[in-house]
Amino acid sequence: MNTYQLTDYQYLRFRNLVLNQSGLYFSNDKRADLEKGVMQTMQSGPYNTSNINAYYATLEKSTTSKTKEEMTRLINNLTNGETHFFRDEAQFEAVTEILSKLIAEKRMRAINSPQLRIWSAGCSTGEEAYTVAILVSEMIPDITKWQISILGTDINNNSLAQAKKAIYGEWSFRGEHARRMQKTHFTKTGKSYHLRPSIQNMVTFAYHNLLDDFPSFSHNIMLMDIILCRNVIMYFAEKTMREIINKFYDTLVIGGWLAVGHVESWLHHPYFQSHNFPNAIIYRKPKSKQISFTLSSTDTSTNKIPDTNTGIASSQTKLSLPHEEQSAKKEISIQRNAQPDSYRVVQHLLGKGDITEADRLFNQNLQKLSTDSRASLYFLLGKAYANIGSLKKARRYCRLAIQLNLLSPEVYYLLAMIHLSEGKTETAITNFKRTIYLNNDAPLAHFNLGLAYKSLNDMTSAQRSLNNAIKILRQWTPSKIVPDTGGATARNLLDTAQRLLKELG
Repeated sequence: MNTYQLTDYQYLRFRNLVLNQSGLYFSNDKRADLEKGVMQTMQSGPYNTSNINAYYATLEKSTTSKTKEEMTRLINNLTNGETHFFRDEAQFEAVTEILSKLIAEKRMRAINSPQLRIWSAGCSTGEEAYTVAILVSEMIPDITKWQISILGTDINNNSLAQAKKAIYGEWSFRGEHARRMQKTHFTKTGKSYHLRPSIQNMVTFAYHNLLDDFPSFSHNIMLMDIILCRNVIMYFAEKTMREIINKFYDTLVIGGWLAVGHVESWLHHPYFQSHNFPNAIIYRKPKSKQISFTLSSTDTSTNKIPDTNTGIASSQTKLSLPHEEQSAKKEISIQRNAQPDSYRVVQHLLGKGDITEADRLFNQNLQKLSTDSRASLYFLLGKAYANIGSLKKARRYCRLAIQLNLLSPEVYYLLAMIHLSEGKTETAITNFKRTIYLNNDAPLAHFNLGLAYKSLNDMTSAQRSLNNAIKILRQWTPSKIVPDTGGATARNLLDTAQRLLKELG
């Protein structure tokens, strides 16, 4: 007997509509969830209709703000996830172990202002992100000396609004760890529990759809040490799942970790390594680079180096898989046999992501290259090493480039972003100023200079720099791509600069 509320035809229409609008895929075994969400949204909404076909026709148009809001309401109702603090204690014990080692490693590598970046993707009402924040606060007694970025994203605006309030009921605290946390980090008011402001302020929440492009400039989704995306990607079609996993890989630093739900642990990514913990599997991006990313030889952007003080950063370009390794080797072999220009071959190798070979060939042919070519390749190698987190080598090549060309704003900008990543904010400011001196019309340099001042609580200088960026961007066509951002438009950066300026008062 068919107990469904929708006919097969209606189910398929709504399933495809939701898929196209959000990427969520309600297969036949999740049909009841889809139908429940559709019926509840239709019956509680402003259209006051019980005609399912008329309701579908309204949603399908999505041309007015009212119908778009209704589509958003439906997606919100379909994504009301079940979550609580320390959900799946076995996984969080694994994450705790990872965090402990990661913090120790970072403390050793960066004596001054080490950084830690974590993303809760599909964060729902915030319990997961705040759980991570509490763990981090308990593990780092000198947390004020660190640059901590914990980001929670979701496509459900209602859930995000609740997450930002950081107020929870008794049902959010299930399990021994959660109850312990409740006593030490929350204040009870009536039947509600308010999270301590010091923990609440560690987390930033933002709307983000995993179908969107990322790594992302606008949401600071890049160079993550840990990504948690548990029981989220199972709602996507298989092809979409794999695309999202690829983007997670690109968003992690070398050696970064990805935690997915138990039901998603079938995940088999050709480049992730699975690590077994008691009752949990966590995936790691290998420290030895097994994949080459696209790095345009003509792109002078300073990719992947974040401003961890503010949540805004210069973005990496969209990463993609290389051509077959043998094909690439054959191509390089042909070029070498034809006695190619060493400059172009090094560029080509960098474009394939083969930094080690590019570095070797460059230094082998160093004396054959002109001064300008050497300066250019020093810069490109510096940027490539920065992309994979080898900041010491990146700094070295930047300085060699400057020795050959004192008037290159791109090199000073890259050096500034490297210093920011290392927590050397004052040195970064010096190099941002040099960048601006050589190219006063570079809005991103003004923008990041403002963020650097903000991190030092020099609000007057921060406001001045952000205003300079805004003045430049207002003269640009809104759709113009801002150099060095990996695809952000003038409108994107202008909106962000204006929002930050408003926050500064």
